[in-house]
Amino acid sequence: MLDLNVLIPPYLLGLAGPTPCAGLDEIFVGDEAQARLAKPLCARCPVMEACGQWAIEHNERGGIWGGMTPKERRDSTRTPAAAEDCGSETAYRRHCALGEECEPCWSAQAVRIREDRERRLALEHAGPGGGSRSGYYLERVLGLPYCPNCRTAIKDASAQHKTKRRSQRLAAVPDTPEPAEEPIDAHAPAQAAA
Repeated sequence: MLDLNVLIPPYLLGLAGPTPCAGLDEIFVGDEAQARLAKPLCARCPVMEACGQWAIEHNERGGIWGGMTPKERRDSTRTPAAAEDCGSETAYRRHCALGEECEPCWSAQAVRIREDRERRLALEHAGPGGGSRSGYYLERVLGLPYCPNCRTAIKDASAQHKTKRRSQRLAAVPDTPEPAEEPIDAHAPAQAAA
């Protein structure tokens, strides 16, 4: 014998009459236009909340349940980033994924980025020569004055780049051939020298 409790959600058992959605399955599984037709029916349903909760608990991935689309059900189960969590990189990423703006997270992320750039700049200054092109660009992004070693590194790199470009341009120009002598036409009348 078939166990109906497996097929029929418990909130539907014992209802006095049919729900507003009874027999209208096609509008509960379609696109947004059909969702607009289904939601008013859900609003009149006596088991709307139980239906939505059942769909969330059973991870129903499609259709309108309890007046909610699949996206609305997913969003209803997400917990917003906790306030004590704000300021961490994890909370920042969560806010970005959810399209939320959180001033403490944005500010903390800006501080983390600046600290990382300062750390990288210190490594560039500790390297051979005490400066580099990367150090020059980091100083520019950080709004710091350029150190002499980084300034020298960027000038040297720029000079090397110009020399390389110049040699590439010269290599690309074909050698100009010597002008060819005009052939002498034996049948042409000889020109008299004046």
